[in-house]
Amino acid sequence: MRLKAQSATEFLLTYSWAIIIMLVFVAALYYLGVVGVAQPLQRSCTFPAGLGCSSFKLMKNATAITVVISGNNGLGYDIGFDSNASNLAAENLGGIGMQNYTGTCSPSLVRGGDKYTCIFNISEMERVPAIGAMESMDLTLAYRNCETDPGYLVSGNCRTALVQNRTITGRLVTQMEQYVYFNTSGNGACDDNLGETAADPDCAPYVETVALNADPSFLYANASNSSNIYAWVYDQNATGLGGASCTFGANGSILTISPPATRTTNASGYANVTGFAGTTPGTVLLNVTCGNATKSVTAWRYLRILNLTG
Repeated sequence: MRLKAQSATEFLLTYSWAIIIMLVFVAALYYLGVVGVAQPLQRSCTFPAGLGCSSFKLMKNATAITVVISGNNGLGYDIGFDSNASNLAAENLGGIGMQNYTGTCSPSLVRGGDKYTCIFNISEMERVPAIGAMESMDLTLAYRNCETDPGYLVSGNCRTALVQNRTITGRLVTQMEQYVYFNTSGNGACDDNLGETAADPDCAPYVETVALNADPSFLYANASNSSNIYAWVYDQNATGLGGASCTFGANGSILTISPPATRTTNASGYANVTGFAGTTPGTVLLNVTCGNATKSVTAWRYLRILNLTG
């Protein structure tokens, strides 16, 4: 019995240092991240700062897989989307191996702070994850930086040759869900790239931009000089807005606006009045407020009235 106890003691003394060294080695590998406990994927949708991705889903039914993301434009400038101009890359999702799918983001014009939605429809069904399975996808959204055109803030047109194209890349991690019907109608954004039309409540036109001008831009103080004072009114889609009510005004009494001062824009979004100079020179601040039942916008500009001698 004493011999067995002695043998056990000798074994521990002989191999204990080796066991301790192995434990220290494994601990060092764990600390350095070479080995570790696998962490489950967490649902997330991330883009560089500025483009929010607050809502996202990966869904399937018997015939298709659908990926939907939405968020708000926090880039600090207006952006424009074209149909079928964005990309989703994923492995063994729909097709076998790494696949790329085209998607559409909407609306075509997303002002700062406004909401956008992107939809990717995948018709391939060779590789369909089970409900609850976590999937990773890389997203590349192509857009136009509207404000790279110096004239954009006046024209509201985000499709000129001066507008620059940009891309932004993000990553989506989420679980597969059973398809649930969703409708962009009522989300507050006119998703024209997704098929919404003026009949949809989200697309009801409203006054977004007003440009005020005067021709000529100066008058002589001779009580007979006049200027055509006019406004161009554009809706949220940078289209001339007819039927808007525009009220023209001028500070002071050195310029008189021909009545009525309130006019309705024509089908192209144009309305005008005539301003008559008096006999006193000076600078007049013109203003016009145009609106419909949804929104009103005010614009200003100066008009100079000069002495007859200049």
